[in-house]
Amino acid sequence: MLLIACMPISLAGCNTSNTVNYDYSSKEILLENNNQQIYGIAYIPETDKKEVPLVICSHGLGGSYQYTEDYAKQLASLGISAYCFDFRGDGGRKSEGETTQMSVMTEVSDLQTVIENAKKWDFVDANQIFLLGTSQGGLVSAITGARSQDDIAGLILLYPAFLVADTINEPFQSLDEVPDEFTFMWIQAGRIYVEDVWGYDPYQEINN
Repeated sequence: MLLIACMPISLAGCNTSNTVNYDYSSKEILLENNNQQIYGIAYIPETDKKEVPLVICSHGLGGSYQYTEDYAKQLASLGISAYCFDFRGDGGRKSEGETTQMSVMTEVSDLQTVIENAKKWDFVDANQIFLLGTSQGGLVSAITGARSQDDIAGLILLYPAFLVADTINEPFQSLDEVPDEFTFMWIQAGRIYVEDVWGYDPYQEINN
């Protein structure tokens, strides 16, 4: 598996003088996980290939699909398809769910759902599916990549939030102290957000 970890990027800064700039189309694709809708938009380059690589873009905490659209559009212009989506209950208003029902692990489940569906899309080369994640989306992509190695060709992690588990544990001495709802960073989180990463070491899993 190819792994690239880096700070925010812009493909506009790359030397593309010898690169074809493709036209592309966008297409809304709705999925379902745990009886809730996942909303996303695919950007599909107009190439002479029936199937092209796909990059699945995952936004950070409290974000939405719009936060990764610029990456997706630039990738599509270079002949690579991309899919941006809203995690359930995490900031965006297009997917269903409440922030108090969301956690890192519910987002892993969402991303796994996207992967399983994307393998069947007619414009996707199922052997060339990559994950791109920013902040919490980077953490989610790393965990998902470790659990879905047979389905993933590589990872692009932009400032991945590997410290989430440590940060969320700091205010509480035990799970008994965690309320049903509380303010975390810039969202209203629920108890599940803490429970799902209590004592969890992401580095142990992503070593895979």
